[in-house]
Parts: sequence; structure tokens; C-alpha cells
Amino acid sequence: MKLGSRKAQANVILFACSLLYLTVFFNRTSPSVLIDPMSTDFNLEPKDFSLWSSLYFWSYAASQLLLTPFVDKFGAYYIVSITQVLSVVGSIIIGATSSFFVASVGRFLIGVGVSATFVPSNYYFSKWFSIDRFSSVLAMFMMVGGFGSVVSAAPLAMFLDKFGWRAASFFVAIITAICLGIFMLFAGEPEDLFPEEQEGGKDAPKKKSINVADIYKGMLEAMKMREIKLLILWTLTITSVFFVVGLFLIGYLRDIGGMSKTSAEMVVTLYNSGLLWGAMIVSYLHKRWGTKKYMLIVVFNCLVTLIIMCFVTKGMNVWIWPLIVVQSFSVSPSANALFSAAKVLGYDKVGSVVSLCNFPVFLGAAIFQVVAGQILSKVGTSTTDPNDDSRKIYDFAGYRAVWIFLTISTLITFIGFFFYRPEVEEGKRKEAEEKANGTAVEMEIVVEEIDSQVEEEVVEEVVEEVLEEEELASEDMVEEEVRIEEGMTERELLDVETVSNEELSATEIPAEE
Repeated sequence: MKLGSRKAQANVILFACSLLYLTVFFNRTSPSVLIDPMSTDFNLEPKDFSLWSSLYFWSYAASQLLLTPFVDKFGAYYIVSITQVLSVVGSIIIGATSSFFVASVGRFLIGVGVSATFVPSNYYFSKWFSIDRFSSVLAMFMMVGGFGSVVSAAPLAMFLDKFGWRAASFFVAIITAICLGIFMLFAGEPEDLFPEEQEGGKDAPKKKSINVADIYKGMLEAMKMREIKLLILWTLTITSVFFVVGLFLIGYLRDIGGMSKTSAEMVVTLYNSGLLWGAMIVSYLHKRWGTKKYMLIVVFNCLVTLIIMCFVTKGMNVWIWPLIVVQSFSVSPSANALFSAAKVLGYDKVGSVVSLCNFPVFLGAAIFQVVAGQILSKVGTSTTDPNDDSRKIYDFAGYRAVWIFLTISTLITFIGFFFYRPEVEEGKRKEAEEKANGTAVEMEIVVEEIDSQVEEEVVEEVVEEVLEEEELASEDMVEEEVRIEEGMTERELLDVETVSNEELSATEIPAEE
């Protein structure tokens, strides 16, 4: 649906994309609250539930390479519309089934369904908003998405207490369907909805189709760059830490910290809200500090948090709140890594660049959740909760083994980022741009020289034609002067010719008689 102005259309598209992204974050972080009721209904151990949760990330990661690069070729509208339908179907399946296998299929479909939201949204923002507004638009988009994480904690827990987790799954399906309907109603390409405002107007040429093979070739070439490898390592490790800690945080706070269910859920709410706060101001810190300094500070903060969680259990009610919030706050803008990569690779292929760096975020989360679930199940010792016979309590040895695994992974990333030198690759890119610009200038000079040569040739031809005309006119004037000197005008010559013809006829007639 076309609105009255391009500005209004752009703002509504931002609103629609943000609503869809809220459902993305809700589905991503809700397992931290669903773990107890679903484990009870399906009789699951931590390794089983972590595998179920990771299916979202497996399918999401695969879709980053198989699906979202096509945004650059086909646009965003149809890809988002088709995939989000799968998300609605997946939520309905989870709420309706009594089979854990079928619920796993539903979780997988949700991962595929929501995977094509972040990249297409960035594609739309690059189309509808000017470059000077892009950062503020993205901050608003991420903030609304982060709010989905907040809703998936304490508010979801209160909903589960009243209506149950199956009702919550159906409710999410309804909300997602409504958000998708808003998107389908208003989203579209600016050249389609407002062709008269495009450069060239309605007669402007259509965008040249991009070869998909070239997209993947460019992504493989980018993977060879050391700076891109380190950015991928950062997103793989740090965001995976966030999702693993979030998955087991409620159990850890209740089993080890002795917190009540309500207090633990409130801590998780604050943990998830760090995404919302971070989206508002961390982009500013990233610009102020620079990529390398910012990444090192974030990784160091995660290291400190994990080390404390490995060895300190007393006084958790005091130190866990600020520590957890700061960790999630610093991890929140993983998108900064994506745009650092875009700065190196170039901004002409938004879908390809973001997909390349978004892929390890979810691949890492899938792997880390599966490994962490296995560690907790095998290393930890479980007992029955005296206050809830359906719930199992795990000892500190199991949780500490998980935190140590995350600490080692984070330490590797911390060491690796000392070798991050973005100015090297950025310098190479600028050098290539300057070389290309220099070549373009040289071409312009050559063209100007050719044009001047052509102009000279044209002038010479015109001069030659004028000289020829003047030469012919001069010859005619000479002949005229000769005739005048001989005392014979053209009229006299004509009279002489007429008389000569009459005399010739008179002499020939008698001969015929």
C-alpha cells in the first residue's frame, strides 16, 4: 500500500520491520524461560533441551548463506513474506504437538522463518533512508528487537504461570502473523512505490540483476582477509557466550545462588534488556574507541564475568546483577562487527556482507549450546528439587564446567584480537579506490583529448569546404571577367547561338526538297 509521501512510507516500513525483529528476538531468547515447563512435559535432560534450542540457531545459520544473499538479487519483500509464514507454522506446531520430535521440527521451522528478517530489513533501510540517518534507524530497529528479549523473560514467565507454555506458543504465532500482515501491506521498493522520485523518473532503467555465483565468489574472497576472519571469530565466540549463559542462567541462579524463581527471572530480564540499552549508546562508543579497542574491552569484560562465575558462589544476590547486565550490554551490538566488515568489504552488497558475518553468530550459538548441554548433563550431578518434584537441580561442578568452556573460548578470541589491524585492510581498500579514481581521471583526460582531436578535425574539414567553395567562386568570377573583356555578355552569346541555328536550318531545308 502506497502512502501519501515517501517519508511516511519509510517510517511505516521501519515500524513493520522492527515489529518482525521483535518476534525474532523473542523466539531466540525465550528458551531460558521455557526450559523448565518443556523439560517437565517432555521429560528432557539439559542436553536434550539445549539441542532443541540450538535447532533455531542451526537453521538460522544455514539460511544466512543459503537464503539471505539472494536479497541482493531478488529484493526483500517476497523472501521475508515466505519465510515468516514458516515461523508462524512452527509456533503452531510446537504448541499443538505432544511429540518432542515434532516440536523439534517446529523449532527448526521458526529458525528458518525468522532468519530472513535482519538482512532484508537492512536492505530496506539502505533503500529508504539517507546515509546520515542510517545509524539512528538501525539503533531504533535494534532497540525494538531487544525489547523482544525483555518480553521473553519475566513477562513470558508470568504468562506461563497463568496460561501455560503451549498457549504462549499459539499467542506468539498470532502476534507474528499480525506483524507479517503489516509488513506485507506497506513494504516495497522505493522505485516501485515512488518511481517519479527516482533518478531518471519513471523511465529510469531497472536495477541490473546480480549474478548469485558472483555473490558467493565475493564472500569466499572476503573470507581470505585476516581482519574479516577475526571479526567472524569475535561474533562466533562473544554472542555464543551470551546465548549459552542466557539459556542456563535461571537454573544457575536458582540451583547455585539459591534465588527464588521470580528473582532469577528478573535477573534474566535485566540480562536480556542489555541488548536494548546497548543498541542506544554502544554504537557511539564503538565509533569513539575504534574497532580494536572496543572489541578488546568487550572481550575482557566477558572474561572477567565468566571467571567470577567459575569460582565465586557466595554473595551472588549482590554481584550477579550488575555483572550480568554489563556483560549483555557490551555484547549487544554485534552488528558493529558486521558494519566493521562492511567498511572493509564495501557497502554495495548489503545482504552479502551482513550474511557473511551474521553466519558465525548463529553457527557458534548452535554449537556452543549443544556442547554446553552435553557438559552440564555429563559433568553435573542432578537431584530432585525438594520444592518441585518435576524439576532437577544440578550441582556447581556442572555449571562451572560450562563456564570454563566459555572462558577458554573467550580467551582465544581475546588473544586473537591483539593481531587485529583494520587500518591495514582499510588502507588497501582506499588504495584500490584511489587507483580506480586515478584511472577514471586518466580516462577523462584521454576522452577530452579525443574530443579535442575530433573537434580539430571537424574544423579542418569545414575550412577545407569553405576554401573549396571560395576557389570555385573565384574561378566563376575569372570566367565572367574574360567574357566582359571580349565584349560579349551571356545574352550576346545566346543571340549568336540562336542566329547560327537559324542560318543552319535555312541551308538544310533546300537540300531536303
